[in-house]
Amino acid sequence: MFSSAPGRGGTVVAERLCCSKGHRWEPVLPADKWPPDFRSSCPVCGEAPLGPSDVTATTGRVLTVLAVGCLVAGLALLLVPPALPGAIVLLIIAGLIPLAFIGLRVVRQRTKKMGQIADAMGFAFMPNLTPSSVRAVAPFRLFKLGHSQKAYNAMQGRVGDRDLMLFEYSYTTGSGKSQHTTQLTAVVLFDGAAGAPDFQLAPKTFIDKVVGLFSHNSVEIEDAGEFSRRCKLIGPDAAALRETFRPELVQHLGKDGRWFIEVAGGQMLAYRQIRLTPEKCPGLVTDALEVRDLLRGADRPSV
Repeated sequence: MFSSAPGRGGTVVAERLCCSKGHRWEPVLPADKWPPDFRSSCPVCGEAPLGPSDVTATTGRVLTVLAVGCLVAGLALLLVPPALPGAIVLLIIAGLIPLAFIGLRVVRQRTKKMGQIADAMGFAFMPNLTPSSVRAVAPFRLFKLGHSQKAYNAMQGRVGDRDLMLFEYSYTTGSGKSQHTTQLTAVVLFDGAAGAPDFQLAPKTFIDKVVGLFSHNSVEIEDAGEFSRRCKLIGPDAAALRETFRPELVQHLGKDGRWFIEVAGGQMLAYRQIRLTPEKCPGLVTDALEVRDLLRGADRPSV
């Protein structure tokens, strides 16, 4: 359904988006624009794409008719004793559909709040992104994890000379009873690590600490203290990373100990493995910019 070219080269065509009227289209990211503009509107009616919790008008009507039909049929079958099991099933379905709508309403309220936060920050808001387009422009390891990936509630803008995008992201690992969905809030700084070597930073787990006694896959920083105890650093050029991770950056990351940071091709992805409340999203942007400036040896920006 889509084709893509990694990084900045080539036109990226992503999966289809859908508007409330049921029109579907494939968003295109022009190759001559950097940073990329992920905003897209329906080429037929001009509406914005639906968010992950939205449904088309047709789908809403179909589900409403289905709920009413199951309710009427279930009540009718209650009068026929042999059909009692089927009546119970129909009544359960009739009850679950309204509950699903209530759940969607809660999610839509969050999307609305995220849009308000984006407006307050002067950022463009996009309720829905296609993971393939984000993955093609910013090829981070996070976007390769699990399955059923979703990117949504994105806000894109500029702080000083820094172009960035904040978004919510989810992916699922496992299946059946062992299935688990991870939801998080992340920031991409499109040129946030220009000149820095590629690396991946993550909090150390108990397994990392045990395995570290027998292997040396991570890059060790001398005199790192809390950083060495709490953070795991991986990258192809250990010497360049030791030069990049200056004492100020090491101390800052070690004191926090919760950052997941990836640098690839001069771009930087930063997140903690939780989904923040909308009110805390501006703080994540500020924190990510502070890490970016420490990484590049600059002064902390004012936001």
